[in-house]
Amino acid sequence: YGYTAAAWVTLAAYGSMMLISLLWGYRSYPIPYDLKRLFGYLLLAIAIVWIGQRFDNASLGLNIALFFIFGAILAIFEYRYLRRWVKKS
Repeated sequence: YGYTAAAWVTLAAYGSMMLISLLWGYRSYPIPYDLKRLFGYLLLAIAIVWIGQRFDNASLGLNIALFFIFGAILAIFEYRYLRRWVKKS
């Protein structure tokens, strides 16, 4: 199985630890996370990685462009928070 199986098992282990910590934390100290937005960003990142690997895995230019597209989308959706953070500095 090699490195691929090790990577999937590591992902499953870290994911399960994250979910256990999230559920345990909600019970002990609830924090109002915006889970819909966070999972939306996660799905966007997965889609961009899939596009980068699907069309041309060896193209550095395409991967750099996709990275900047992801950053631009985040900046657009998080503009309000970024502006407030810059004003504090």
